[in-house]
Order: sequence, then structure tokens, then C-alpha cells
Amino acid sequence: MGHSLDVARLGHGLISNLNLAFSQGGAQAYTGRFRLRLPVQLFAAPAASSFSTSPGGPVLQGANPLAAWRLHFQLFQSPASALGGLWFKVAAANPTAARVAAAKNTLTLSGVTATARVLEALRFIEKRVKTTVYNHDTKVDFAKGQFEFDCSGMVNWILQQAAPTAYAELKSERPRVAEYVKALKKIPYNKPSAGWRRVQKIADAEPGDVVAWPTPDWYPSSATGHMGILVAAPEKVSGGYLLRLADATSYPHGEDSREGGTGFGYGSILVTVDPDSGEGTGQGWTGRYSANTVLKTPIYVGRPLQ
Repeated sequence: MGHSLDVARLGHGLISNLNLAFSQGGAQAYTGRFRLRLPVQLFAAPAASSFSTSPGGPVLQGANPLAAWRLHFQLFQSPASALGGLWFKVAAANPTAARVAAAKNTLTLSGVTATARVLEALRFIEKRVKTTVYNHDTKVDFAKGQFEFDCSGMVNWILQQAAPTAYAELKSERPRVAEYVKALKKIPYNKPSAGWRRVQKIADAEPGDVVAWPTPDWYPSSATGHMGILVAAPEKVSGGYLLRLADATSYPHGEDSREGGTGFGYGSILVTVDPDSGEGTGQGWTGRYSANTVLKTPIYVGRPLQ
């Protein structure tokens, strides 16, 4: 019997595959794969690695670079069957080391208001980023200058540090655009929640506000929508307002900073508004150049409060 353990880091924690190959009489009988998910809150997950060992003993004991965690598995093989038992144990080898490792990619923000801290976090990314791509699994490494997000992943990462109360109100382990839209829709314009103030008029949006819109049911896309963070005051133009956003995307906006790349950057969209209420009624992905290609969908603006 042979086996190996593959360990990989994901945005929501650590995932590992235990691959087992059983043989009898020199011929392989069957193989099996067991998947183990470990929440990132337990410990600082290591970078992607692969390990192999022989049956009968603990493996992966907190040696560098895995100093902040320990994963054991024990295989028991009996004469009567190929697999007599399987046992997993997960524990932090050094809780203090785990917290220190996690803190390495955590910001210390000094802004007085939540929106000031949101903008401060964006400036940090802009100054530090060396590599960025659009990625559904958030990967941030300050030392490498690595910032990989999708649109909701970027906003999640920033709010977790700049406005944790607003983030908590999303009530999701990994919020997507749909969860932001659902949370904002519940907030009356004249009655803020503890974490959010919903902004009715696009003209009243301010830098640091979160802007989100759902994908219409008829639109051929698996995404629940798109979102970003406003970084400049709305600009009144023919057809609506230009909004300058920081976001993570695989398709460039108008006047886009990514220059053909993907991931974190800045771009402009066009937002049409209701002439009576001032609410956003649609978005043109490429800003001032998209007046004839506006996608009709409600635009939600939320101001993080704390």
C-alpha cells in the first residue's frame, strides 16, 4: 500500500487530499482519495506543498516552513483488509507563532472613519503590489507584493480590516456580490445599520463607499454580479455619472490602470440614474465609452461605518 498527502492553501483555509493506493498480490486493487478541509482560523496555512511517507507514524510535524501548525495522520493496516483504520489530528503547534504568522499580512490602519481606513488600505495595495491577477481564491503576501482577488474577495479583505462590523453584517463565511446586495437592500435609506449607511443617490456617493450590482437573471454569466470601491467623487456626464472604482477584474473598464492585465486596479464605469430618485439603474462597463451598451441593473451603494 502506498499513499501521499497533498496540501494546498485556499482563501478560506487549508485543503488536503490523502491519496491511497491499495494492492494485493502485486496487482493494484483500487485507489482512494480522502479530502480534509481545515478552516484558516485554526492556524496559518502553509504554502502549497506535497509530502509522502510510509504507513505507520505521524507526519508533517511543525518543521519550517510549517512552524505554525501540525498535521498528523496514522494508517493502520491489518492482515484481513487493506485499510484497517484511518485517523486524523489537527492542532496548532504554537498558537503564538500561528497568530504572528497570520498578522504578517494584516494591516494596521489609522484612519478615523471606516471609509478613511478603506481608502488607506487601497493606497497600501497600490504602493506595495508587484504581482496581481484575477483569482477567486484570495492570496495576499506583503513580502512578495502579491495581491490576488476577485471583485468580492478584494472588498472582503479590505472590510475585514477596515470595517469589521460592516463585514460581519454580511453573515457569510465568504461573501459574494449577492450577499452584499442582499444586505444593502434590507437597510432603509434613512436608518443606517451598525455597520452600513445605504446611499440612495449616486450623486451623493463618496470615496470609500462600496458599489455593487447584481447580474440580471437573463444575462449569460455565472457571476452573481460585480463590485468595487469608489475612489473619487462621481462625475456628472451625459447619460449619467462616471464612477472611478478600485476593483479586481479580468475585463478592463474605461481609463483602466491594468493596461491589459487582470486583478487589482482602477477603472471607470458609467452609471445611469433614475431622474426622480437619483438611484442607479444601470452600468456601462467601459465608462464614458459605453453609453450605448448600458446593462440595466440596480446599483447599490453602501458606506461602511465601522
